[in-house]
Amino acid sequence: RAAEVAFGIAQGAHTSVTALHVVQPLAHSRAMPELIRRQFREETALKTVSRIAEHFGLQIRTVVRTDADVPQAIARVAKDGGPTLVVLGVRRSAGQVLDFGVTAHQLVAGRNVSVLFVAS
Repeated sequence: RAAEVAFGIAQGAHTSVTALHVVQPLAHSRAMPELIRRQFREETALKTVSRIAEHFGLQIRTVVRTDADVPQAIARVAKDGGPTLVVLGVRRSAGQVLDFGVTAHQLVAGRNVSVLFVAS
């Protein structure tokens, strides 16, 4: 859902889109089948996003980063791309306090990045 929102904004603003997938490093003890499944999931996610972009008539740049600090990796790519709006899909955590999770919180805390949260 966040991808659709981002593509709608990009289409209206006549701007480019970068789809970023941040992968946390696996422990060296992980078995090869887990690495293969993980790579398949990543490729599938990026292909799906690319198909959605085609529906909007957009070409996108896909980027995969391996980083233990996901919010920092997102902020780094956003900074390198110039003026940027980060559109992030989130799920609201249970409870009365509005909380979209650690990644969302850390992304906006102390960083000069514009973020739009899309709840799904």
